[in-house]
Amino acid sequence: MQEITLDFSTFTPTRPKLSEEQRQARDSKGSTMVIACPGAGKTEVVIQRVEKNLQEGVRTLVLLFSRAAAEEVRDRCPTANAHTIHSYCWSKVGWKNNYSDLLYRFIFSEPKESYDEVIIDEAQDLTPLQMDVIFSIPKASVFAVGDPYQSIYIGEWARSIFDAPSLGLKSFEYLSKVCRRELTITGSRRSTQDILDLLNNIYPRDLQSVTVKGLDTTAVIARTHTKLRQCSDLLQTMEISHTLYKQRRKVSAEPSKEVFGHKPKIDLLVAHHCKGKQYNRVFIHAGILFHLRK
Repeated sequence: MQEITLDFSTFTPTRPKLSEEQRQARDSKGSTMVIACPGAGKTEVVIQRVEKNLQEGVRTLVLLFSRAAAEEVRDRCPTANAHTIHSYCWSKVGWKNNYSDLLYRFIFSEPKESYDEVIIDEAQDLTPLQMDVIFSIPKASVFAVGDPYQSIYIGEWARSIFDAPSLGLKSFEYLSKVCRRELTITGSRRSTQDILDLLNNIYPRDLQSVTVKGLDTTAVIARTHTKLRQCSDLLQTMEISHTLYKQRRKVSAEPSKEVFGHKPKIDLLVAHHCKGKQYNRVFIHAGILFHLRK
């Protein structure tokens, strides 16, 4: 049998085609603030911006909100300098006491590494101290992406997670002082127009659905995977087809899923697996057993 060797060293994966709004954001020159709606493809714009900078020799630091997002960027761009803010600060000054102390020590540390560009994802979730970290980094330009209407860490309860509630809309007010150009992405690949019309009535900004059709799947959302398994057991006894989303094996991995029955129209998943999804109906676990039996 003849041995065949496959060489994938020159293989370049196909990237999703960007809309005109997304292309303008990716290719923007100088410091830019991008305000993008839910489902606008912010992560794809960031990744393609990183790829473009790497190809052009632009020294880039990418600061992301979660470890999963940082791992996704590094998976797609293996040479990318991508971190969460805390992991980046830790890499420079080390760990001593707590998160706030870590950020303070970085802010006042000298000397600092400089960059041609600092890319910021989920800008609406920055806290005042995290914003100070960004402003303290020597850089030629800033590329910030986010949505002031998607900020969820704005209540006092957020102090139990971060050093303070996030800045929300104020993040963009501060960033506008260094970002001379502001772009918007209003095309959503996540929501139907009916949903976007509701959002437009709350915050008028002409959001438009892109390639999203009507939905016929129901979501059952629970706090824990144990609760989901209980729902799954009940559905199996009733011979109702469904898909059970299971726990991720690693931070950046997609959740595995187990399918019961034929062509299921019910998804069982925990809340943080819902990002990027939309359903015709959503049940919260507290009352789900009653509704399913009914």
